[in-house]
Amino acid sequence: MLGKPIGIVQRFLRAIWAGFKALATPIAALSAVFASLTALGVYEGEQNRQIFERRAQAYTVIHDYSNFVTATQATMRPCIAFLQTLGNDDLSDILFYSRTEHFQYDPQRHKPLEACVNVGSVAADQSWSLAQTRLVRFNVIKGLHAFDDALLSFKYDVGDKHIICQNLVGYLDIWFDYYKKLIEIKFIDDRAYPNVKDFVEMFDRKEPCPPAATEHSTGKVVFENYARLLNWLLKPRLLNELR
Repeated sequence: MLGKPIGIVQRFLRAIWAGFKALATPIAALSAVFASLTALGVYEGEQNRQIFERRAQAYTVIHDYSNFVTATQATMRPCIAFLQTLGNDDLSDILFYSRTEHFQYDPQRHKPLEACVNVGSVAADQSWSLAQTRLVRFNVIKGLHAFDDALLSFKYDVGDKHIICQNLVGYLDIWFDYYKKLIEIKFIDDRAYPNVKDFVEMFDRKEPCPPAATEHSTGKVVFENYARLLNWLLKPRLLNELR
């Protein structure tokens, strides 16, 4: 008589144990899903943080360069437009330090250079000095440095390349012939203002700006596909264990 109750208890315990075993696999699978989603969320959050930081850097670059252009380059536009019309020898005499003393100023022909001096017009009885030629050179170099520095974030992917390109290409469009002229006389080359040179050549090849970065938001889609995959993989095993 005692054996019958014991047998019932044993069967009951085995049923409970089988139930626990059957539940263990889907619970582990569910834990794996949520662990994977947590890792995916961390990854996407980090990627989106980097995108935000690149955009913030891009806005800073554009803001700073726009302020520089507004403060200095606008007044120099007549001079810059004139420089690109000069022959290579005259332009080299103005811009290369070793040749500056050879530049021969003509009050009629070279008058637009006064816009690069930023100290007012030269009086009729005042001769153009070597210091003024060097001041033209200094202001040209200052503008090139600012543009090259702004393009540093573009070249090395520090800022958002799409935003920087879309904004700076507008300035390049205005002064494209000027930069091409400076490349032609090798005042801009791979050692001096390499970022300007690369950007001008990219523009000259009519290459489009890099595509805009898109934020990551794949968690829901991945979860749904992952759940389907696990269900497909584990369903045969679960059916076998529950039989």
